[in-house]
Amino acid sequence: MNLKHLAYVLLACVVFSACSKKEENPQPSEKTAPLDSSKYGLLSMHMHMEVNGNEAYSYEGVHTLEDGRQVSFSMAQFYLFDIELVKENDALYRIPNKVLLRTMDSASYYLGKVPVGKYKSIRFKVGLPSQLDTSISTSILNKPEMFFGNDVKTNGHVFAFLKGKIDTTSDLSGSANIPFEYKIGTSISLRDVKMGNTKYEVKQTGMEYVHLIFDPSKVFNGISLHNESNLRLVSKEENTSALAQKIADNIGHLFAYEYE
Repeated sequence: MNLKHLAYVLLACVVFSACSKKEENPQPSEKTAPLDSSKYGLLSMHMHMEVNGNEAYSYEGVHTLEDGRQVSFSMAQFYLFDIELVKENDALYRIPNKVLLRTMDSASYYLGKVPVGKYKSIRFKVGLPSQLDTSISTSILNKPEMFFGNDVKTNGHVFAFLKGKIDTTSDLSGSANIPFEYKIGTSISLRDVKMGNTKYEVKQTGMEYVHLIFDPSKVFNGISLHNESNLRLVSKEENTSALAQKIADNIGHLFAYEYE
């Protein structure tokens, strides 16, 4: 074997050895080591209406509040968006492009496919994002009762609509016979709701639920019901008032977990 041939043999051995080592020790990749966040499960929100601890399945009936005041509701619905889930390690998952309209017709609302894991809280905004405020592109946005006036493209949506009758007497001796009506909207009335802690776990199989309640009677907290002007607020222009902002603040505190 001459020196030139020997050099070729040695070079081939070096190359073969290097290739063998590379195949024996492959580098990890996303395909060989998938993250848990690539696994998803189904999540829904279940939200009941309660008045002073008593569940309401319809708008029928008169409710007695803790102080003895009587109230009835003929409308209590609102939009929710910007829904975020809080994991046990405080990581946030924002559910994309999800807008809900909570009505009396249903208590369950599908949120979507979300990463599997254990969660401890949920957050959302009451209202609509600015790009949807004047839109009727979906069925839940095309609800005339949730418009300010007849032209939603000009005036925008009502974010929360509460209507009914209430006892306004100072000594609580009356009945729920005085009408009230609140239509809250515009960007200054958006409210963030950051719920406290609870426990729920999303798995790859089955549907998990976050169980919430809302109590529309809390909208009256801190409002003088003896003043007739405090019982009606229905225009877009009126939403700049101190009364409107107080009601919007109260709406941000209507919510609680069903099981605490």
